[in-house]
Amino acid sequence: MDFEEIEEVAGWGVNREWLASELAFKGNGSKHPYYSIPIEKLPVTRMRIYFAASFVTKGGAQLKGWILQNGFVIGIHLSPDENAVFSRHPQLEKFNDKELGKLVSFLKINPEEVFPLSIVLDARLPDIVHSQTFSPALPRSQW
Repeated sequence: MDFEEIEEVAGWGVNREWLASELAFKGNGSKHPYYSIPIEKLPVTRMRIYFAASFVTKGGAQLKGWILQNGFVIGIHLSPDENAVFSRHPQLEKFNDKELGKLVSFLKINPEEVFPLSIVLDARLPDIVHSQTFSPALPRSQW
């Protein structure tokens, strides 16, 4: 959790020292460790839910990864310690372009063979993911 998130949670009446000790004990070192406060204390809009997913590239390559909540962000496993992460947010075009470079280097394919990705959820989760395909925001030159 970053400073603003900690301040927000503290604003709900959660003790800052307790929160810090819980995060230190339960955190896994990632930028988004699971929340260590009781879920019922979190407003629903604050939750970030990740689901395991499989993807199929435009060219037919099968990939494993995860999808965040409604499919706005996805991650594709490149190794146990590395993911290629993509977002639909238009201000992340340059970030997505860099991640696309990592992915095509890993797969040894051309960028044109990647998107749109077909999404295959590993669990049946109706109304969570609003699309069966994913294309990130990329600079116009990629299309």
